[in-house]
Amino acid sequence: MSLKRHTARVTGRKAGRITFPLVGKVELAGLDKGEAEARLAKPLRDGKFVMKPNVNVLVLQYRSQHVSVLPRLPSSSPGTRTCGPQA
Repeated sequence: MSLKRHTARVTGRKAGRITFPLVGKVELAGLDKGEAEARLAKPLRDGKFVMKPNVNVLVLQYRSQHVSVLPRLPSSSPGTRTCGPQA
């Protein structure tokens, strides 16, 4: 198969895993851009799908799960209390 140029748009799954064409599931959690590109290029080269892969990772959208932890205050406390740094 001859791949002169191939572009794939993939969506990350839980814990930073993606499914990449020709390669399958790949773990990218905690990697920087260069490390992610190298991790994707290796199975392309090792599987002889692409002899000299040139992989470029571009994050189009970043979504994170944010969790807020609020203290439980006694109901008899007057006023409002805040936690964390004060502006």
